[in-house]
Amino acid sequence: MFKVSFAKAFLFKKIIELTKDFMSEVNVFCGDSEISFNAMDSSSIALISVYLSHDEFEKILCDQHASIDVNLVLLNKILARVNVNDGLTLGVDECKPDILSVHFESTQSNRKSTYELKLLDINQEQLQIPEVEYPVIIRLPSNDLRIMCQDLMVTGDQVNISLDQNENRVRFISTNDIGDICTVELTANDKTDINAGSDIDMYFSLKYLSDFSKAYVLSEHVRIYLKEDMPILLEYEIRSSYVRYYLAPKVEE
Repeated sequence: MFKVSFAKAFLFKKIIELTKDFMSEVNVFCGDSEISFNAMDSSSIALISVYLSHDEFEKILCDQHASIDVNLVLLNKILARVNVNDGLTLGVDECKPDILSVHFESTQSNRKSTYELKLLDINQEQLQIPEVEYPVIIRLPSNDLRIMCQDLMVTGDQVNISLDQNENRVRFISTNDIGDICTVELTANDKTDINAGSDIDMYFSLKYLSDFSKAYVLSEHVRIYLKEDMPILLEYEIRSSYVRYYLAPKVEE
């Protein structure tokens, strides 16, 4: 039915590792030259969208567009046995349409391993994400965002993101019940771009943003998209592929 091979397991291994903390199962779409999935967490406030183009594969074969339902927890356990530089092949055969074959070959020895993972039956169409015009776009080194989130987590579990478009400066503020405050300020420089088309004053779960920021291993830069009263979007670009995280804003009483 389909087969996809990665010269190195790193990218797919890390994406599954980062995704399984938010959801235990996912519906993966397999096309002629890409694989993708959109999935929402159990609290329905966070959504992950992954798109991997043909550039990421050593080989991809797909007789017809297919959709497979995968247990992420078990798949992650399998991929934990794979070295990031190992060759990795995923496939579903016509003779076993309910089985995902996971095969990897070690680059350090002659070891070859194959797992057969029983597919689920979620019976769910892929989530459709509406297009949104975001007036505010911030591009910065992805590791800087990770460090920012770690700094902000010291004093709170939510963050206020505010921006005055006339100042072209973004403030991230976390605070706790006893009044401790951490403020991180971003201004445009040779590493950070700020395209400010409107004012912003919104609150988000810092725990989710901190978890999203762990995707810094996938891309050197991250784009943050903001629009008042709309979910924040964090986009990690990987050549012609991407991993996107959406998070609904918190409503202040």
